[in-house]
Amino acid sequence: MKKELYLKLLECRKNNKMSQEDVAEQLHISRQTISQWERGVTEPDLNSLRKLCKVYGVSVSEMLDEEEQKPIAREEVAESGDCYEQQGFIRKHLISVIEILIITAAVWLAAQVAILGVVASIAVPIWFCFQKRSVGAKVVVILICCIGFMTSAQYTYNLICIWFFPNAGVGTVQPV
Repeated sequence: MKKELYLKLLECRKNNKMSQEDVAEQLHISRQTISQWERGVTEPDLNSLRKLCKVYGVSVSEMLDEEEQKPIAREEVAESGDCYEQQGFIRKHLISVIEILIITAAVWLAAQVAILGVVASIAVPIWFCFQKRSVGAKVVVILICCIGFMTSAQYTYNLICIWFFPNAGVGTVQPV
């Protein structure tokens, strides 16, 4: 038997021993809005429903599921850990790793073109430091750019030697 959303919202709030004011305060909305949701006058939008589910300790799929399921008490969720937060943590760090790999490839490619590598190795860490990333990611990018800078500086030095001192040999010291 399908339980209506408004009845599930009411049941979850009561199971968590919360008042409408408590829930409204946590969601930064009015108590009247909670009351309207629990009476079936209106329904919460998806963003509000996600916040409600987090407060009540149930998943969105449980809340919207047609089968009747026992709501989980807030204490049980705290013990088991919040899987949504873990997924967000993994997604956030995976994106950082992918960004660092892309930056590494870009700096390495730029380092192959002498002076472009020098410029990229200076510009990329400056740009990346202004991004909202972890300190660890910023340190890794700076280290990668330092290696790229040294490589491209060596290429630039070799080109200067070839252009201006063609008979001297590349990067070698001639005996006196």
